[in-house]
Amino acid sequence: MTGLLQVRYAYKGFDVPLDQLGVKDVADERRIKQALARYLTVPMDWLNPFVLQHDREGNVMLRQVALD
Repeated sequence: MTGLLQVRYAYKGFDVPLDQLGVKDVADERRIKQALARYLTVPMDWLNPFVLQHDREGNVMLRQVALD
């Protein structure tokens, strides 16, 4: 089973299998964001305010940077 990218973006939440994006859970942040930007059909710089958080099960969550 492939990992999921759990996306919380534009007031919506959804999951996308990483293999559907053509990446693996071990891919670097830039590559995953590039694939997601293509999937969402948005410029990659729209994803700059977000970070990726990996879990032990091979899933990745895109979330906004926490402010202090």
